[in-house]
Amino acid sequence: MEEVLIVGYTTRQIAQSAVNAGFRVFCLDHFLDLDLLEIVEASALLDEDAKDFGVGAFLDRLDREIDGIIIGSGCEGIRLDERLSRRVIGNSPALMQKVSDKKYFGKKVIEMGFLHPEIYDRDTIRFPAVLKPRRGGGGLKNIFIRERSELEALDIDSSEYLIQQYINGIPASVSVISNPDGEVSSYCVNEQLIGIEWLNAPSRFAYCGNIIPLETALEDQICKIAEEIVVELGLIGSNGIDFVISGDDILVIEVNPRFQGTIEALEIATGDNIFHAHVKACRGEDFEIKKPRRYGMRAIFYAGEDLVIREDLRRWGFSDVPETGRRIEKGKPVVSVSGSSNSRRGVVEKINFFLSASQLLQ
Repeated sequence: MEEVLIVGYTTRQIAQSAVNAGFRVFCLDHFLDLDLLEIVEASALLDEDAKDFGVGAFLDRLDREIDGIIIGSGCEGIRLDERLSRRVIGNSPALMQKVSDKKYFGKKVIEMGFLHPEIYDRDTIRFPAVLKPRRGGGGLKNIFIRERSELEALDIDSSEYLIQQYINGIPASVSVISNPDGEVSSYCVNEQLIGIEWLNAPSRFAYCGNIIPLETALEDQICKIAEEIVVELGLIGSNGIDFVISGDDILVIEVNPRFQGTIEALEIATGDNIFHAHVKACRGEDFEIKKPRRYGMRAIFYAGEDLVIREDLRRWGFSDVPETGRRIEKGKPVVSVSGSSNSRRGVVEKINFFLSASQLLQ
């Protein structure tokens, strides 16, 4: 049985998919939630101060050879020595760092002839606008700026941020699988849940999950754009492209050059194993993907106020469950919940039913 190390800010979804695909899993993770710990062989806290996020030290403690390394969210800037870099199953750390630069990516998208929100210089800003980190996703550090005085009041390192045109529309994404030969397939268009109030989203741009698929007349066009971008960037395995659909316009926003937060909802909707498809594609093997046959949804519930976990919330159907006694600050993620249905309305109602137990979190 192959052994893999998954390194990321939150790794439970990837780990579950890997275990279901028959891999033995080790992980470095920021949260170390209960349902992650019950499926992995060994784990440790992500070392966010180390250039390799603690990979080298963890493997030294394990004193064993790992067959592959999977880089997840929040670790796009990871730096590994040559020996460990060769074990990465997916895009190389160097390529991940390159394409995660939103200025580089935006320029590339425009060169390809696709729409992309304008990136402003300080003296050319048209408000409202969005201030976002030059690298990194999740939306938690994105700030909606209405006027120049709000921008000037912020204490930030301007070299690490960019100011982008605000686009009003439907947030969406496409999950793509590709191999080193440029063969590429996309699953569908995903609806992104961004800044959802009933999930206690801490900010306007906070990522709150997905509903899959998103039905749109632009599906074929959006998927084709995503596939072209992935091939042009030379990405392999599972990657995601984020969009905003504004009327009939399709605007490309950014790339996630690693497993995305959609993995669980996508597996629910399609019945596919994304980790297995990722590994096969990265190794140049033939791969097939399944299209959605039902609706899948994953929602992230944030703390509306400071709270303490009083019991094991797995018994209520929640995932990404903190240990009893953990203190969670207002605005931080608490748990997630997933479900399926034959309709979008049905799956949203099912998630709302699960969240009726959220009184336990207060």
